[in-house]
Amino acid sequence: MQDTPSGMDLLNAATSWYRTNGLEPIPKDGPLGDLGVTGDLYHTTAGYSVGGSADALYNVPARLIPFLAGVSLGMDSISLAQILVHHDVSVMDVSYIDFANTSDVPFVLHHLGGKNATGQIIHIEISKAFSIHDDLKRDFARSYTHNASSKTALGYMHAIDSSYWPVNQIEEHAKSIMSEGTRILTLPHNFAYLASRPEALSDLPNGSPMEFFRRSGMLSDVVSRKLTCHFAMWEEFLHAATSGNPQSDMLKSLNSVTSEATVDKILQALLSVTADSYEDHFEPDDVLKLLDEAFKGNSRFDSVLNSVTLKLNLFANDEYELGGLSHMTGSPELYADILDHQESLVSKVATEILAKHPSQVGYSDFMVIKKLNSIDLPPQILRFTPEDLVAHIIQSIQSFTVSGQIDSLDKREMDGIAKEALPAMASLLSRHHTFDYGKFQHYSEETKVQLVKGGFDIKRFKDLGRKAKGDILEDSLGI
Repeated sequence: MQDTPSGMDLLNAATSWYRTNGLEPIPKDGPLGDLGVTGDLYHTTAGYSVGGSADALYNVPARLIPFLAGVSLGMDSISLAQILVHHDVSVMDVSYIDFANTSDVPFVLHHLGGKNATGQIIHIEISKAFSIHDDLKRDFARSYTHNASSKTALGYMHAIDSSYWPVNQIEEHAKSIMSEGTRILTLPHNFAYLASRPEALSDLPNGSPMEFFRRSGMLSDVVSRKLTCHFAMWEEFLHAATSGNPQSDMLKSLNSVTSEATVDKILQALLSVTADSYEDHFEPDDVLKLLDEAFKGNSRFDSVLNSVTLKLNLFANDEYELGGLSHMTGSPELYADILDHQESLVSKVATEILAKHPSQVGYSDFMVIKKLNSIDLPPQILRFTPEDLVAHIIQSIQSFTVSGQIDSLDKREMDGIAKEALPAMASLLSRHHTFDYGKFQHYSEETKVQLVKGGFDIKRFKDLGRKAKGDILEDSLGI
């Protein structure tokens, strides 16, 4: 009899128990078989290492080990949920685990007919079990605001109850933020890194890339517009895809989508990619080559491959402020439509923005306007009506921003960026066009103030009040 059983002793004893006794709960009293493991150990939070030739899992609460045994035996979600309830396992118990590199994990568990139970599969199985049992759902829902692991975030996508899928949580959160009254303050930022989590196609819901894109929220307008925070899902996804990984195959799978409505969502999402919202760094050249390899020859993706807005947004704003377009000159063949036709850049971007409904215009569009305004461009050939573009941007900002007090710091930041786009647009266009002020007289005083800050003539807005004029003066003085 062992006085101090190891983590593997506990795992082996629990596995042996379930093989012999089915789903009968592990008793608290008495030893389990020849290993001499006492049943009450499985009801404690004492941490154990569980591994084979190398420790694969660290700090595993003892009460979670019966669940790991159930996973290794390929139990269904209902059975695993019963084990979790019996041993009072919480979602936080899983967050305590430290996972060694994936290659070590197969020494520990084998799952569903020989598939290796990686750390990600453990999170997937616990999410499925927590979301199917009434006694566990409350703890599972609460874990959204205490989510310490993006592995857990990917696990949510496999929840039996679809209300837990990230897409639904993201959209409900946005609905609350955009409405009057009480607003949800936070949304786990780990959702932004869901796209890099799958280490194999088997990690995807139903093994389907499209199901992953849907459930993750990556096809949601909230994510594409970056409506409530810096959702960096597509930036993270493309960064991972440039290094191969399952993401590369997932990207190519988009060619097989037949629904035009879904294709439109995919195009909108890809066109939303913006380096400014991504904390890590990707190589713009690599992203463009990746997209070309994935979609070349598929005319449905021409709007992505030919997008000037996307190419400009693959570089952060500070690069334009420091060096204009110089950072593109190292690969001129990739940016020929920008470098060789600088006199039509504003028209190309304007055409792309005007092609969107105001309810689709978002962060990427606001940022590209700021970038164009910071570049020393030659005189522009305008192939659009500037008054129409300004009106379009005003409508877009109105649909994007929230009036009044905003409790969410993330939303305040996004709204601030949106509002900065209007004076930037006014400044950019005023250098190349004389406006018809009659088309702007009906706008609010606040809107007129932003236009004047961007270069419109204050004398042409005779109805501006004293406070508005004071705000403009303070802005011009840098106060």
